[in-house]
Amino acid sequence: MQNFLRQNIFIVFAVSLVLILFDIFLDWKIIGLIGVSFILFIVGLFIGNRILRLIIFVAALFLLILSLLMIQSVWVLLLVIILFLILFRNKDGNELIHFKNALILPKKSESNYLGVKLIEPQSEQRTILDQESIFDSYREKKVEFEWDDVNIVLFGGNHILDFGNTILPQGETTIVIRKLFGRTRLIIPNDIGVKLNISTISGGVVFESQRYSLTADNFRWMSPDYGDSNRKVNVIVSVTFGDVEVIIL
Repeated sequence: MQNFLRQNIFIVFAVSLVLILFDIFLDWKIIGLIGVSFILFIVGLFIGNRILRLIIFVAALFLLILSLLMIQSVWVLLLVIILFLILFRNKDGNELIHFKNALILPKKSESNYLGVKLIEPQSEQRTILDQESIFDSYREKKVEFEWDDVNIVLFGGNHILDFGNTILPQGETTIVIRKLFGRTRLIIPNDIGVKLNISTISGGVVFESQRYSLTADNFRWMSPDYGDSNRKVNVIVSVTFGDVEVIIL
């Protein structure tokens, strides 16, 4: 049951939010309270007196909280959050509120290993070769991509992406990795040119035994022989919350 909830936590929260929206739009009293709270908040922005502005903001917040507490599905969402806080406890704290290595993730000691293999294009004509849900794409330990079409989308978890067991084609290969939460480790062979462009909202980059903290920032690095390399890889990583570790072997 716990593993099922780990894998479907986004769906559970999404269903809870949809129920809340339904309850809001079906009750005019709730809509009115929320509307009044937003009007008070906007009015408060134009009030010069600090004390009066604070009073208006407190009143707006009170009405907003009151309107939310009147929604039955909000209580269901609170129960779901409490349930997840209990289920995701571990010896290091709680995975739901630990952004560095967790948040909707497996335990720290468990990482999802993905051996990435690049294959030749299957057809000269660019047609749909395969259609597969991204939820099912990375359940295997090995995933395959065409040379000119490496686009990896991950949600949450600790992942190891190993590019060391594949033969890169001549020229430049671009690898795009997008992820919401969690730690990501990239294993890249050392006999090729490497260019890194890593961005995070909150997290960092671990590279050559150094950690660089990033807050809505980019980390860029390029190997000295990148321009002269026959085989080179341009790695673009976008992570919302989490660390990215680059290991060149």
